[in-house]
Amino acid sequence: MSSDKIKMERYPNNLYGDLNVVGDIKMWSDNINLNRDPKVVTRCETELRKNWDRFKRINIHSSSLNNDFAEIEYQVFDKYRTNPDLQSALEGRKSLTKRLEELEGECPVDSNLYPRIFDEVQNRHVEILGQIIPTQHLLKRGLLAIDNTFSTMLAGMGVSLSVLFPIYFATDFIFQFSPHTKELLLPGIVGVSGFLSSRFAKHSHEKFRSYYCYAKARESALLVEEKIKELYYVRFE
Repeated sequence: MSSDKIKMERYPNNLYGDLNVVGDIKMWSDNINLNRDPKVVTRCETELRKNWDRFKRINIHSSSLNNDFAEIEYQVFDKYRTNPDLQSALEGRKSLTKRLEELEGECPVDSNLYPRIFDEVQNRHVEILGQIIPTQHLLKRGLLAIDNTFSTMLAGMGVSLSVLFPIYFATDFIFQFSPHTKELLLPGIVGVSGFLSSRFAKHSHEKFRSYYCYAKARESALLVEEKIKELYYVRFE
């Protein structure tokens, strides 16, 4: 997994991502204070600088907080207090996990290979919860959206064949292929097209609809809930 993908997953632009930034800053700060090995300290300082750059997006002036990370976390939550799903969780009415399960009921994991009919209401609810945890895998983008294996395979086959066949016919016009050569080339072109389409579909599936996306959303919801319990003493059913 590339480092860019890891960063995107760990630091998405939502409450979950902001809490990870703060948590990592605290971790690297503690490591600097506890370690005397110069190599370890240098690495920790490098990672700390990276996270401070990410911290700027949270728009909290930590210099006045004397590195009180609990207070910083309270301020991070305050940024999202108007979010109805977070309000419900903070008041103990409905956990984020429960809300996620409700939205997943509209897009169960066993339907993630196929297109979804566009649903503006569902997408709005998904975007609201998406301010707290990653939820893009639950969007209903429409039947033509390239966010699932089936649509991506069809689109990939269409694009690749539209490129390969003109090349084949142009080459045949120049070199006058024999019937035997044509019998070998045509299946080869279809095979290459199928291979390219399958790779494209695999990438699209992993990005938008994979089982990992469902697991990551559940993991993110639990992490934010644990922080809610720690800071606000809320208990969920």
